[in-house]
Amino acid sequence: MKVFRPIHYLGSKLRLLDVILGVIDSFCPEGSGVVDIFSGSGVVSKGLSGRHPVVSVDIQEYARVIGSALLLPFLPVKDFSKNDLIETSVYKSLYKTFEPLIDFEYDALGSIDVSPRDIEALLDVGPLIVEQSFKKKCIPRLSASVRTTRESVKKIRAKYPCTIAEYYGGVYFSYEQAIMLDACLYLLDQFEPLSRNIFHAAVLSTASDIANTVGRQFAQPVTVKKRDGEFKTNILRKIKRDRAVNVGSVLSAWLEKYNSQEQPRYLNAVIQGDYTNAFPVSPGFQTVYADPPYTRAHYSRYYHVLETLARRDRPTITQSNIPTRFVVSKGVYRNDRVMSEFGIRSKADNAFNKLFSLCSSNKLNLVLSYSPFCEGVRTSPRIVTVKRLTDLIARYYKKVEVVSCGTFAHSKLTTVENQLTAPREAEVLIVARI
Repeated sequence: MKVFRPIHYLGSKLRLLDVILGVIDSFCPEGSGVVDIFSGSGVVSKGLSGRHPVVSVDIQEYARVIGSALLLPFLPVKDFSKNDLIETSVYKSLYKTFEPLIDFEYDALGSIDVSPRDIEALLDVGPLIVEQSFKKKCIPRLSASVRTTRESVKKIRAKYPCTIAEYYGGVYFSYEQAIMLDACLYLLDQFEPLSRNIFHAAVLSTASDIANTVGRQFAQPVTVKKRDGEFKTNILRKIKRDRAVNVGSVLSAWLEKYNSQEQPRYLNAVIQGDYTNAFPVSPGFQTVYADPPYTRAHYSRYYHVLETLARRDRPTITQSNIPTRFVVSKGVYRNDRVMSEFGIRSKADNAFNKLFSLCSSNKLNLVLSYSPFCEGVRTSPRIVTVKRLTDLIARYYKKVEVVSCGTFAHSKLTTVENQLTAPREAEVLIVARI
């Protein structure tokens, strides 16, 4: 079975997939069920589904959308070309609404190599959803464009929601890219239910591919200046390149990839919710695969834009408290983003004990992915050591072993000079058998 990476995902298991599947298949007979909790981008669930019925569980809605497209029966989305988006009435209406800002951004990108001041000013505007003053003196044309667009948005919002453009346009995407994503979400309900998951997942994959950020995640927008005030030439080039990418072309390629999948071999299920919702498991399920967070970097920070694309809602945005006033968070984070107890040092032991107890009491084998902590090496601090995990899990299982996945380094999100060194053995599997 061919498995692909649906989104740019921190800690993706695609390169470790053969090892994970090999370990599980060594004691889990073909046709017996596997529960994948903390399923994330769905890579492991998809790989498992070639030999096992799978229940895929994650608390994030974007994971449910992607998992549904990868694991459930579907009808291909046919005859959708890269030009179809711009021919829709929703796109044309949104383009007219955002035209002042689209034109300003187009001109700013065209002159970025000579004078990056205009693109700096555009980035400084922040999300349109928040009517806050600019940090720097604003360019008159830009100020007028923002004001005109905000007034136009109020008139069109009830008919054509433009959430992505209002929240993330000019921040993580160009304004034109953002209205294309909004048009995609508007068109979603026009598809047959069995095609809807495919189209929705392709939109998420597209957004992940075109994100104008470092690492393609949404931890924070790019900044164009160094601390000394000099412009970052590499970031300016990246802005110009990323914001010129055509959404329709990327979406068309992703639809082709999702459409080309084989229909699922088994009856799978996808659950959005806390991992405990998977218990008790159905008869015939023997094993749980778990990939919990192992650092304080809560994943919801990196995928909050995808969560909004998946939920199609208008979230409240977190605020940062700076002297004299509150301002919207630079990353435009959702106020309801998930903070996992597995990523909080004071709560991690209890969280793992609960997980191990549930699996053991339901007589399920457990394969746990985790990353070791290397003393004396600059790595993101792990919440729990592997030794501590094996001690905890031994309270519930008699057969426990640690399997090395070999030398492997996860993707990093920072610039080269700030990257932390990866431990030599960046992933292990803790295998606990009934």
